[in-house]
Amino acid sequence: MLRYTYLSILALLFLTACGGNDLKKLTETGKCMKCDLSGADLTNSKLSGSNLRYANLKMANLYRANLVDSNLLNANLSGANLRDADLSKANLYLAVLIDADLDGANLALANVEKVNLDKASLVGANLTRTILIGTVLTNANLSDANLSGADLSQANLIDANLMNASLDHVMNADFTGALNVPAAYLKD
Repeated sequence: MLRYTYLSILALLFLTACGGNDLKKLTETGKCMKCDLSGADLTNSKLSGSNLRYANLKMANLYRANLVDSNLLNANLSGANLRDADLSKANLYLAVLIDADLDGANLALANVEKVNLDKASLVGANLTRTILIGTVLTNANLSDANLSGADLSQANLIDANLMNASLDHVMNADFTGALNVPAAYLKD
């Protein structure tokens, strides 16, 4: 009995530390604007269509989370694990994803405009027809990523690694300073 009480107290402390009320609000309503979910474990969560505008998801674990068509406007996802997450058609306008892990993530048709992805890992990510206007991709790893049809107008790709990335029909890209770009995509 004492063991179960101890475990219950630990679970309560964990939920409180990770914004327990905010976590409960998110899971019950799918809406959690300005919530503090930093460090929360949302592995395999079904959050399609959720409203997480201005949410703090710093260091959150969103591995394989379903965030299709979600609103993450101005959310802080720095250091978050979004490996294999589905963010297709999501709105990430002005979000911060510094040092985030997006390996294998699906961002097809997402709005990733003016997002800070400095030092983010997007190995094998699907960025097909993604809006990346004004996005910071400095030092990002885009190896094996699919950027087909993506709009890279005013994107900063300095020191971004594009080894084996698919760049077919990329729009308005300036690959100056990017690494491992096929010669056909470099401006004279």
